Amino acid sequence: MNKNKEEYKKFCDKCPQLPIFYKEWWLDLVYNNNWDCLIYKEGEEILGIMPYSIKEKLCFKTIMPPMLTPFAGPFLSLPQEIGNNKQYSLENKALQYFAQEINKLKLAFFTQKFNYEIKNWLGFLWNGFKATTHYTYRFTQINDLESTFNQIDKEYRRKIRKEENNLYLSEDISTEEFYKINLQTYQKQNTTCPFSFEFFKKLDQECTKQNVGKKLCLKDKAGNTLAITYLIIDNENCYQLFSGADSKYRTLNAPSILLWKAIEYASEQGCKIYDFTGSIMPSIETFIRHFGAEQTPYFYIEQHYSKIYKLLRKIKA
Repeated sequence: MNKNKEEYKKFCDKCPQLPIFYKEWWLDLVYNNNWDCLIYKEGEEILGIMPYSIKEKLCFKTIMPPMLTPFAGPFLSLPQEIGNNKQYSLENKALQYFAQEINKLKLAFFTQKFNYEIKNWLGFLWNGFKATTHYTYRFTQINDLESTFNQIDKEYRRKIRKEENNLYLSEDISTEEFYKINLQTYQKQNTTCPFSFEFFKKLDQECTKQNVGKKLCLKDKAGNTLAITYLIIDNENCYQLFSGADSKYRTLNAPSILLWKAIEYASEQGCKIYDFTGSIMPSIETFIRHFGAEQTPYFYIEQHYSKIYKLLRKIKA
């Protein structure tokens, strides 16, 4: 293990608020054990970390968002009870350090979805990076289910109440069936699922081992599986990694009912926050928005280093 990873591990062990997506076992999983990290220190104190993985294809080296990971990029752990001036100064120093180190890696392209806790990206801006604002939706008090339910659009509430007693939440579904139903969502959109069955199977096995992953499905009284969702439960946070529905049962409002039952399930597990890990695709955003959760912005940071690679990306798009 290199020195950076040794320090990274020590930091993780001492940082209980570190999101699950920064933990070593998650990074090993999504980066196939091929990752490194940047560490920002003042004196002996670590104030920020930034894991990353370099992919190389043909003559191009890139850093891209890890698969099935809602956010990545820097994570800062600053001293408590400091004024705004000191906080912004430390943020700028840490992020400038990360940006400058990335610029030294001789990449063709860099992009990451930053943690929504990163509200100040000036350190990257000052070093030539660009940002686009994306959004997720989050409930922040699902321990109060009555209040949470009342935030949902009235018509959606009516549909949920109408059918929910005829359907039930279950964990009784094979990995194969779960993935197969998930594929239907991409087929309906005429797109290809970005992750393979082998990758998902490995992820599910490790998340089950770590006791953080849940395959949930909605079934009718005949035992048919109508819809599926995959949750990651991290202390008081529940992240909905992805969901899907069997096209034969969409008229039963299965996705809406499953989503509400998943929120109930997360609340029962002691979670306070339910993160939809949103999408800016209009159809998905519209569906999620009707649940009345708080719209939460985050930054999608990019840096093009190679004009040829940039051109190839445009052609592929």
